Amino acid sequence: MLGQLRLQRLVHRLKLPEYTLFALAAVVTGGLAGLTAVGFHNAIEFRPA
Repeated sequence: MLGQLRLQRLVHRLKLPEYTLFALAAVVTGGLAGLTAVGFHNAIEFRPA
């Protein structure tokens, strides 16, 4: 909670648009999802039938 308040204060102090925080969260979430998918893909061994 405190970290969120500090981040909101920083965003308002820098005069960034309100959607900036959402966009950053979307990029981080997408990056984590991509890394998870790559890790899962590498963990599976494909064997010829």
